[in-house]
Order: sequence, then structure tokens, then C-alpha cells
Amino acid sequence: MPSRVAVVLIRSQGKLLLTYSFKWRAFTCPMTKLPAWDFVDTSQIIDRDRRAISAAQFDEQWLDAAAHAVVECLGQPNCPAVMVDGPVEVEYGEVERSRRDGADRVYHYKLFTLEVPQPFQSLQQPFVWLTPAQIRDGKHRPMSPTVLEILGRAEVASIVRSW
Repeated sequence: MPSRVAVVLIRSQGKLLLTYSFKWRAFTCPMTKLPAWDFVDTSQIIDRDRRAISAAQFDEQWLDAAAHAVVECLGQPNCPAVMVDGPVEVEYGEVERSRRDGADRVYHYKLFTLEVPQPFQSLQQPFVWLTPAQIRDGKHRPMSPTVLEILGRAEVASIVRSW
């Protein structure tokens, strides 16, 4: 089963917010992994009402995870705006080694975008506002390889180019 991760591209005036992850020791987009138990195989449950999980419930789980990442990043008790332009799903079919714990996993990312009118300062952790070109140019370190991989995917490139 793939590790499911909700990623939020917070943008303002053509720039993306990257926060410093102390676990990864690098700058990254706000993201959070969904608990595996949200996607357990329910086919073995005898009670049919409990077995049926609607697509809307799955969408809410993804959206809640994305909002969690934003709230954690901003240090505010709620997500400041509605997520837009999403979600975009990016599946990594190949096995990738987790940079956090070293385990081999297949990742499934769902990207959301959040537009804020003015760049703001995060009170929670170190942060930087960069254009996609600045993220890719290699001058801003340490940068999470996950961010570079996500921004390099064709599914995401069309969104980023539209900024």
C-alpha cells in the first residue's frame, strides 16, 4: 500500500512558501502523511453499513490532512482559506527511500494549492518564499529532494507555469 501524503503549495505573488522541516533537515512544502488506517481494507467487515466508505469521505480525509499541514505551518488554529486548483494526484510507482526514517515506500501525493494575498511570516518555524525557478536553481539549501521531484512532475508543471 502506498504512503499517502497531502502536499500544499502555498503561493503568493508568484512565490511558494517553503518551511524548514527539522525531521528532514531541509526546506519543504507543507505536507503531511495520512494515517494508514484511513485506508484499511474494509471488505472483511461483516456489517455492510460500516464497510461502505464513500468517495466523499476519502476526499474529506485528504482535505483534512492538507489543512492540518497548513495549520501546522502557520501556527494558527484553522486553515485561512479554501484550497484551490486541486487536488492534483501524483503517483510514484517506483520504490523510494524515506528521508525521514530510511524505510522503502511507494508514495502517492495529492497536491492542493492555497493562494494568500501577501507573503506572511510563519511564527512556527523557519521559512522562505521562493519562485519555482529559485527552488530549482540549487542556490537555496538545504532543499528537500521531494519538493524538486514534485515540481518536476508533468502534472504539477502545468500548475506552476500558470503562476
